[in-house]
Amino acid sequence: MPGLPPDHLLKISCVRIELIGEKIKHINHILFNFVINQSKYYLGKIMSKLKGKVEVAGIMGPIWFIGWLFTIGFLKLTFWKGFLALLFWPYFLGVKLAM
Repeated sequence: MPGLPPDHLLKISCVRIELIGEKIKHINHILFNFVINQSKYYLGKIMSKLKGKVEVAGIMGPIWFIGWLFTIGFLKLTFWKGFLALLFWPYFLGVKLAM
């Protein structure tokens, strides 16, 4: 047929295309692994920095809750004042102890 290259050139072209395709797959695999490894590395660094901060916040919640319960019992607060004391129990204790 006119316009088509000979069969041996078609075979060579197909082999070259397959080699290029394999190289692209290999490069994509390398890049993907690099991105994943870098992400894991930086995520690990970030998590290790946050770990200490999370532990400090973990103890403050129970301390605040204990203070709130103590305030309700010590000052014999009504329901709504007790609810308000959920956020402002140090204020209620300060006012009572200042008297």
